[in-house]
Amino acid sequence: MNFGQFAGMNWSRRENILIKALRVVIVVWIGGMLLVAAIGKFLDNRHFAEVLAQWQLFPSWSLLALGFLASFSELVLAIWLFSGWRLSAAALTAVAFHLAYSTATLVTVLRGIRLPDCGCFGIFFPHPLDWTMVFEDLLLAGICLVLFVIAKPPRK
Repeated sequence: MNFGQFAGMNWSRRENILIKALRVVIVVWIGGMLLVAAIGKFLDNRHFAEVLAQWQLFPSWSLLALGFLASFSELVLAIWLFSGWRLSAAALTAVAFHLAYSTATLVTVLRGIRLPDCGCFGIFFPHPLDWTMVFEDLLLAGICLVLFVIAKPPRK
């Protein structure tokens, strides 16, 4: 389809195409981030558990299991988003995921803990645990909320 064909469509048809494209962009972005994060953590779960210990939120005996559970959950959610099956439920789960991350980050930052690497992407990309991360997670929750709103199939 070229621009002339797109411009010649009625508004409803163009709107449906744009919403579908936005859904794809958000799914690829959020799903891709979750997939990269999960793989990065799985590659060195002990390192991720050590980073979690620095957050000082969880008992030390739980850190390896919690690290595995977080990585596995991210992987499952990424696959779910990519599959498109019950996309609105997957999007709502992603909202909850990012709100939980932002809450944990907020609590940690309010306690005065700042880290050069939050462990979010495992061994891949060091990312500081600070106020910026709180707002980034809230922004990601908002983007997932947009996906939830537009996840229904387009009108005919």
